[in-house]
Amino acid sequence: ALQRLRRRIQRAWASRSLERWSAEIEAALRQVWPGMDGFEHPADRQLAPEEMEILLGIADLQPAERKLGFRLMACRAGPPPWDLRHEPANRRFIARMEAQGIDMRPWLDGHGAVERTGPSGRTVRLAFEDDPLEIFRMGDHFGTCLSRGCDNFFSVVANAADVNKRVLYARGPAGEVVGRCLGAITDAGTLLAFHPYCHDSGLDFGRMVGDWMLDLAGRMRTSVAPSGRVS
Repeated sequence: ALQRLRRRIQRAWASRSLERWSAEIEAALRQVWPGMDGFEHPADRQLAPEEMEILLGIADLQPAERKLGFRLMACRAGPPPWDLRHEPANRRFIARMEAQGIDMRPWLDGHGAVERTGPSGRTVRLAFEDDPLEIFRMGDHFGTCLSRGCDNFFSVVANAADVNKRVLYARGPAGEVVGRCLGAITDAGTLLAFHPYCHDSGLDFGRMVGDWMLDLAGRMRTSVAPSGRVS
C-alpha cells in the first residue's frame, strides 16, 4: 500500500511540476513572440500544447520562413479561412488560373470530404486540410524530413502558405491520420500529386489519391499530369 501511495505521490508531483513549467514557458513566450515578426496571439485563451510545439519549430527557422510561419499562426488565431489567399502573389496565381478557364473554388474551399474503403476493409475519410496547424504536422505523422526540427521543415511553411499547394489527409474513425499526400497545381494549370504516405499498406491509398485528383480535376475543368513545374 505504501508503494502504491508513493507512486501516486510521484505521479502527482510530476504532473504539477509539468503544469507549472508549461505555464512559466507560455508566460515567457507571450512576452517574447509579440516582438518577433509581428506574431500575436489572442490574450483571452492559453496556447494549446500543439500550438506551442509548432511555434517552437517555426521559431527555429530562417527569418523569411519564420516570419511567414508566424503570420499563418496569427491567421489561425482568427476566423477561417485560415489561409493567405488574399496575398498579392496568391491572388495573381488565382487570377492566372481563372483566366485559363480553371475553376479554383473546389481547390480553395475543398470539394467535400469523402469516405473510401480500401481492400483491407478499412474505411477512411479523405479531405483537404484547412487548418495550418495540422499542415505544419504533415511530416510528424510519418517521420519524414518535413518533421519539426528536420532540415526540410521550412518547406511545410510554403505548403501552408502557397495557394497552389494543398495537403490531403486520410483519417480514421477517431480522427487519426492514416495517409497523407501533397497536391499541387502546376504552373501550366494541371493537377499534380506528390508521393503518398500511408500507415496501412492494405488501404491502397495511392489509388484513392489518384481517384480524388481525377474527380477534383473534373470539377475544376482541368486535368491531372504526371509531372510539371510547381512554383
